Amino acid sequence: MIGNEDSIFSHFPFRDFSRRGGRVFLKGLSKMSGDEALELLVGLRTYQLTRLVRIRGEEKIHSLKEDLFSFAGQLMGRFDEKFSHQVETARKRFDWNVASLEQIAEEERARLKGLEPQEIRNQLRQELAAISGERFSPDEEVLERKMIAEIAEAYKIDTSFRSMEAVEKDIFSRFLRELADRIQNQLAQLKPEETTKVEEKLFESLSKMSESDRDIMKRELNLAELSERQVLNVIRTEGSSLVSRMVGEGQDGYGIYLTLTAATHAVFTTLMGISLPFAFYSAMATLVGFLLGPLGIALITVGGGSYFYKRAQREYNAQLLAFALVSLTVKEKWGQAEV
Repeated sequence: MIGNEDSIFSHFPFRDFSRRGGRVFLKGLSKMSGDEALELLVGLRTYQLTRLVRIRGEEKIHSLKEDLFSFAGQLMGRFDEKFSHQVETARKRFDWNVASLEQIAEEERARLKGLEPQEIRNQLRQELAAISGERFSPDEEVLERKMIAEIAEAYKIDTSFRSMEAVEKDIFSRFLRELADRIQNQLAQLKPEETTKVEEKLFESLSKMSESDRDIMKRELNLAELSERQVLNVIRTEGSSLVSRMVGEGQDGYGIYLTLTAATHAVFTTLMGISLPFAFYSAMATLVGFLLGPLGIALITVGGGSYFYKRAQREYNAQLLAFALVSLTVKEKWGQAEV
């Protein structure tokens, strides 16, 4: 250890975590394949707010088909007309040149492709430390505490006299609730032909799953038989209450996670026309959701000083960290160790 506990955690915004033995979710890194770690790292680096959002539009951004605001309008404007006005206001505010996020991601992949899996995992650990504002420490529990503290503050989760594991579970369920609501809203707005394509994509995903994963999904969704149509119907009718039921029944949530990630992949692949790893979709959805939330709208419509920008950046970074935490938690609890 480095010094005593007070010296390590004196700069943390939350100091009430009880020390916890046993697992650390960052151990999920060791269970990630090189490709899985690479895609998570690419997603985190591609969607850095400092890289994509500058007050004078100095940075270039683009969605996979058109610029980010057009894509945001396509996804969000169709759900609520007020977003169309906000997106257009943002477009006029910034003179953004067009560059492809896909191209940025591909360039990042090319830089990482030749590296050994362990080096990619090391870079991912360093990236998480940078996003969380923690000086890189070899002690993973130090970084884990900082990540959880940053996310808990953004999510307004009470950490007083609670274990890290309890707060981590709250973050996990909160992330799944937001994902469930997002997919439920998108499913409600799909055209019939889009719904058919989503069902086809989801069928492909379900067919590739192991029998054990499918059994877990059936159990947590309370389904006698698992089909793409039944899965989508559960999401349409229950949304985030599906996650609340999971918590109330004491389920671990792996089946719900599989359900929502498969549905997210099916919906985004249909809307965007190409297939990419879930990590890429999730990171992009985090950015779009943030830009169209209260802080993001204020940032792109009225600008703001350095204090406001730092506040927005910190909240957005916390959402990226939540996405990473969930990915690592899943690997730590249910993944197989990579050699």
